[in-house]
Amino acid sequence: MSQSLPFFILLVLSLLLTVFILWRKSNKRLLLLFLFIGGLAHLLDFFIMFILNSYVYKPHFVQNPYYDNMLGSLVSQTFVYPTAALIVVAYNWSIFRVFLLSFLFMGIETLFLSLDIYEHFWWKTFYTGIFMFIGFLIAKKWYEGMNKGDESKWRNFLTLYFVVFVISGVGISLITVFTSLNTLSTDFFSDGEREQIILATIYIGIVNFLYSMSVVYSANSLYTYGLLCIICAVSYSLIMLNILEIAAVYKLLSICLYNVIVLIIIKSIHNRLLFL
Repeated sequence: MSQSLPFFILLVLSLLLTVFILWRKSNKRLLLLFLFIGGLAHLLDFFIMFILNSYVYKPHFVQNPYYDNMLGSLVSQTFVYPTAALIVVAYNWSIFRVFLLSFLFMGIETLFLSLDIYEHFWWKTFYTGIFMFIGFLIAKKWYEGMNKGDESKWRNFLTLYFVVFVISGVGISLITVFTSLNTLSTDFFSDGEREQIILATIYIGIVNFLYSMSVVYSANSLYTYGLLCIICAVSYSLIMLNILEIAAVYKLLSICLYNVIVLIIIKSIHNRLLFL
């Protein structure tokens, strides 16, 4: 059996279930919750897997082991787990069912370990069960808060931040794996690919944080556009210092285009979805 087949099965099943639930419930807040949980899981996995070196995915999507690991993480944290959280919230599952679902994921993890498509270093399977159970409870409470209609700015900010974090994170990850458009390098890490993943995640995390803060907490768009110019200038400075290398011919244009796209996504989500 191909090592990638179990990951493809989980990915396709997750996508089908997500589309079905969103179509069935016709609630845009569920889509926001799906993306929010994906962003939260994506960030948590970044620290646990890439920073603390706890486990590794081996789906054999690509030959490079670091990028292969990253794609395996995307399948698990960006699609599979958020879909499970979506089921829990959309159908208002009881604590007992949430516990059983967490236990099921522990079983899937054990199966993946036995198939040698996933490997632990210091991580334990019961850690997965605990984190998933807590994450499902967070999803339930967060959705309750989203439906209160009090328009709490801190909740709107965190929702917006993690939604855009996962969208831009997936985009940057795919660009990193399948193109040579950008390379970040400080020689701090011995492994160039690991450094690329870590620095790219830090970059999008900071950029999205600043834009989300500006959009949610500032009524004056001039501050947001001024922030865009500052971030583009700082990014271009990183190019000049050889920390950020871009293969594209028009380097400054590429940096600005990325930031403009991110800002458009943030403003669009904030204006059209958060307050529906």
